[in-house]
Amino acid sequence: MEHFKKFLILTDKELNIKECNPDFMQYIGRSGIRGLDEVVPPQDMMQLRNAVFAIDPGRQCLTCFRIRTEAGSLNWIAANVAKTDTPDEEIQIELSDIQSMKIQGTMAFYDKMTGLLNKQGITNYAQELMGRYPRKTFYFFLLDIDHFKMVNDTFGHMRGDEVIIDVAHIIRDVIGKRGTVGRIGGDEFMLVLENVQTEADLRLVLGEVRDAVREKYENFGDKLNLTVSMGGARFPDYTESYEEMFNLADRMLYLAKMKGRDRYIFYTPAIHGPVHEDEKMSSASHRAAGESEKTRLLMDCITQACRGNLSAEKDSIKQMMGLFDLDAVYLFQGEDTDSTFGLERCSGAAGDNLREAKVSMPNLHSKEILSQIGSNQIAVINIYDLSKELYSDLITYMDAQGCRVMVIYHLRDSKKGGYIVYINRTDSACRLSEADLSDLTYYSHLFELFW
Repeated sequence: MEHFKKFLILTDKELNIKECNPDFMQYIGRSGIRGLDEVVPPQDMMQLRNAVFAIDPGRQCLTCFRIRTEAGSLNWIAANVAKTDTPDEEIQIELSDIQSMKIQGTMAFYDKMTGLLNKQGITNYAQELMGRYPRKTFYFFLLDIDHFKMVNDTFGHMRGDEVIIDVAHIIRDVIGKRGTVGRIGGDEFMLVLENVQTEADLRLVLGEVRDAVREKYENFGDKLNLTVSMGGARFPDYTESYEEMFNLADRMLYLAKMKGRDRYIFYTPAIHGPVHEDEKMSSASHRAAGESEKTRLLMDCITQACRGNLSAEKDSIKQMMGLFDLDAVYLFQGEDTDSTFGLERCSGAAGDNLREAKVSMPNLHSKEILSQIGSNQIAVINIYDLSKELYSDLITYMDAQGCRVMVIYHLRDSKKGGYIVYINRTDSACRLSEADLSDLTYYSHLFELFW
């Protein structure tokens, strides 16, 4: 066991240090310090100030934050903060270095950025809980930060790291003693709610997490309201192993994303159907099935074209939009800037459906777009990757249309020429992979050759 590091400091209500022991100064490697904000990161400092503000006189609370040490590392600190009966008097803070409390060798199971268990740590915890208490009921959830990639793309990775830390603070504070939280990678978290037994309690906990994140980031940036999506189920009602539980939660998280984000979905057989023995709701199985369907679509397009059944053109576009989760597809012939045919996804009371639509794209033949199209005749244009100096008109157009991504294929070899334009909206749950883009290229080339 490593040496246990514990310090006592006194501050005023603004958290300016009035008194501290020499061991603390040695720990932070300083000869003097005025306030905790000199060694506590800004986002952690805000969390600490909020915790102190919420304490009633004569009461205390436990919170966590990071402190920069003599070695320059950010160590997680558990702080017992106590106020006197007189609000204007000093605040007593007892600091305990969490990392020095852990048994040597277990540090590999903690996430350095957030202080939570990392993927291996939370996985081990969940597996041990399931193995040791196979009949113990608890809720298992996955949480994902919505639009997080846009944070990194728009504000930079440093701001993205701050968001991850802030959300980790929120989840940990809300969950408290009701469960255990881990960060399993990027902006994804795992919640093991072993002390939540009823659906009513579950809704209160998840709703509080969702509302706290929504409130914190409701004015995060232009057209970007940062939220979280959660998906999960109760163990062992529907699954028997960790892998099955994870896959079921992953599917529920996917549904939460597809239904508009900023929500939680927990598995209900009457709504989501049975857990099939042959697939166990495996997201990998769903992806594999999706890839199989895409391949079948391409083969059908070739077959129909060879048979001269060119009337299947619109049907193939409808199938393709569904398989790739596209929001719109438009066809442009020759030098026209108005589409000759288009399909758009629209949402109604009965769910999503497709409708025919046309659109005008005045800059379709501009140098801005032509410069993006390479020798393979296709351009993938993400509004968040465009330079404002070089592509101001294109950015203005995409912003006005609510487009996040446009995939443009140049029909160079068709009789009339023109373009196929695939659209994903800003609020779309779709994230096109490299494989998807390859398949779209093949599909577009078939379209070009036969139609």
